Formats: sequence, structure tokens, C-alpha cells
Amino acid sequence: MDGQECAIPHEHLHKEERERINVLKEQTRKLIREKQQVAEQLQLIDHLQQLGVAYHFKDEIANVLSRLHASLDHVSSELKDDLHATSLLFRLLRTHRR
Repeated sequence: MDGQECAIPHEHLHKEERERINVLKEQTRKLIREKQQVAEQLQLIDHLQQLGVAYHFKDEIANVLSRLHASLDHVSSELKDDLHATSLLFRLLRTHRR
């Protein structure tokens, strides 16, 4: 299940609800793009996937994962003592074929 099946069709939402959804999406995009610890970014992406809303942010997620893949030496040294974050990075990169 990719999460789209649970989405509420926009035609059934009131204008205020659509605006609120758009504001929340934009805040989430900003949060994804912010410079933060690698482990925090990975957890955020994982949480978005678990909630079934990652498809709304596929471009932002792809950009973050591409950047992490491009700097894998630096990233792996940052995560060297964090087995959970290292395995999460591996799974996300593998899932997104980076």
C-alpha cells in the first residue's frame, strides 16, 4: 500500500482544510530540506514513510538521499557508532535505489 489509497479526495474538503493541508505540506518540505543531523533526517524520512505520506515529498526525499549517497564517506563516519541510523540509511538508499 503506497498511502494514496487512504488520501481524502480534495473535492470533498472545504477550502480551509485544503489550505491547512497545503501549509502543513510546505512546513514538512521545509523540515526535510533543513540542515540537520543525518540520523534525524533519516528518521524523519522513515516516519513519513510509516505514516504513508512520503509520496507527497518524493522529490525532497530523493534530493536528501542523493546528497547523502554522494557524501557517503562523510556520512558513514558521522554514523559510525549509530547502528540504527546506519541500517536505516542502508535500507532507505536500497529502497530508493541510490
